[in-house]
Amino acid sequence: MMNSPDKVSTLDLLNVRHIKVNRLVMVKAGVYNTQYHRPYEMYVDNSVQDSLHECYRSSTVQSGFNTKVTNVDLNNVVPNLVMPSATPGQAVSIPNGWQTPRFRFMLEVEVESNATLVYFIQGYSDFIDTSHTGLIDPNMLMYINSITTVSRHYNVMGAPTDVVISSDNLIYNEGDPIDGFNGWDDNTLWNNTNHQSNDAYTTRPVDILSGIEKSYVMNYAAEDLNLDDSAFIDTRAKVTGLPISSARSNNSGSTFTSDIINASITSKNLVGLTSSAEDTLAKAKSIAGETVLSRNPIIRILAMGESQLVVKEFKFGDLVNLDDTVNERVNVIDSSYGNVVELNAVEYTDTWDKSNMESVAATVVSSNVSYLMSKYLIGKIDFSITNKTLDGSYATFIGAHKSFINNNGIKNIEAFKQAVEIELMPVITNNNVLQIELNVKADLYRDVWVSIAINGGITTEFASPTFCDSLASPIIATNQNSYNGLVSDFETIINQFE
Repeated sequence: MMNSPDKVSTLDLLNVRHIKVNRLVMVKAGVYNTQYHRPYEMYVDNSVQDSLHECYRSSTVQSGFNTKVTNVDLNNVVPNLVMPSATPGQAVSIPNGWQTPRFRFMLEVEVESNATLVYFIQGYSDFIDTSHTGLIDPNMLMYINSITTVSRHYNVMGAPTDVVISSDNLIYNEGDPIDGFNGWDDNTLWNNTNHQSNDAYTTRPVDILSGIEKSYVMNYAAEDLNLDDSAFIDTRAKVTGLPISSARSNNSGSTFTSDIINASITSKNLVGLTSSAEDTLAKAKSIAGETVLSRNPIIRILAMGESQLVVKEFKFGDLVNLDDTVNERVNVIDSSYGNVVELNAVEYTDTWDKSNMESVAATVVSSNVSYLMSKYLIGKIDFSITNKTLDGSYATFIGAHKSFINNNGIKNIEAFKQAVEIELMPVITNNNVLQIELNVKADLYRDVWVSIAINGGITTEFASPTFCDSLASPIIATNQNSYNGLVSDFETIINQFE
């Protein structure tokens, strides 16, 4: 295989010896009801602060100064501390709309450097076109939704063992980062009336900590320089056309919250209680850091010829830059795949534009299940669970399941089941205040179908596409007020642990 000078230079820079596309699977995706943004929200009062103190004192992970508050600890005390908004916000945009058929794809690329890494890149196309001499149109755009990075080790018999290093969503909008078009609201960059941006912001743990850091700078400016808030425009967390990583664990409200709290606690212990708030927050940000996309060799090669080091989409024809034999390992599955119900969620499932317990619970289930599946290397799984039992305990049934790499998912099923019971169910039942009957049929590279009944009510079905779930991530705040509010609430929380 011949490599271009640009590719050789990129591979050398990243210390990569060899890249091979193991497979590319492209499947016709069904059509879905419009998805809606439901950003994370929090309400903090004195009772919540008291509960958090109790949570810290009774932490299950205590080791001197390294006491941590786990997501399970939080669920035991304040299971609904951080939740997706109960009210659906703006409609989520996807190229050509939600009722347009498209391909969903999974690209597996093996990279040899100092170790063997395998990248599972998941996403979707802007349309379906196989009319180009019977092949896929080389100009078809393929949008990257998520990247799961696995470290692969081979034993003496040649059998692989895979360990997940990271699993990340890519967050971006359809705008151009150069001209400022942002694709949100009315595309106004700045509202001079109330000094509030109409752009979207990310609220990853590192972004929350950056926002708290900004508040300290602004307080200093107000006191010593006599400046007001309008003198500051902080664009670090603004969503632009350039993609950034957000760990899939951020899709779990309790894990997201515990990561922010623990980064703050650990940083205070490392830098010392006498250090400045700015130094403490700088250390906390480094602890809560996300995957750096520009260090991903696949992203860098696909970005060759672009003005940036990262890309959110590529043309199908660009894959030859990764591996010029890629066409030998492309598997296109036609529209006969799946049954009529699975291909038409619009007709067979409820809409997402309602403000009710069922839609909020289904939102939590779909985002948490996809996170747990990526964590435990599970590609497909059917399960049911209920607390509608005599003593309120969980009755769980695990049905058909399959790993998305090798057969590793089989041994992780018990861990997945336990996680559903101690991480997911306390949240949607509010620690057994609500009776829930839940059935889930999930495919990490297709969608999550949720069938849910609350307190003996009617069963409602929802379908959430996982191949593009980054578009509706709960860490996207669709305006600056939403972002500032969450930052302020977390500032209140972490100050309780001083």
